[in-house]
Amino acid sequence: MEITTREVVRNFSQYAALVETGAEVVILRRGGVKLKLVRDTSIEVDPELRKALIKRALGFQATKPYQGKFKRDDAYAE
Repeated sequence: MEITTREVVRNFSQYAALVETGAEVVILRRGGVKLKLVRDTSIEVDPELRKALIKRALGFQATKPYQGKFKRDDAYAE
């Protein structure tokens, strides 16, 4: 499948899902091939671990309102 950079920016999640199923997506820019999205088969995640990680991410709740200006480092545990 060939698409333009504009199209992939607008609908990235759709194309990422296609790549996850095994499709190859070629991205064109100014009429020429610039990138090819393919699934990385060297990385396999245990389905149970994946479920646990998703559950943990969706279960996150802030314990109190955030005070002050948010900084990138604040997103990481110390």
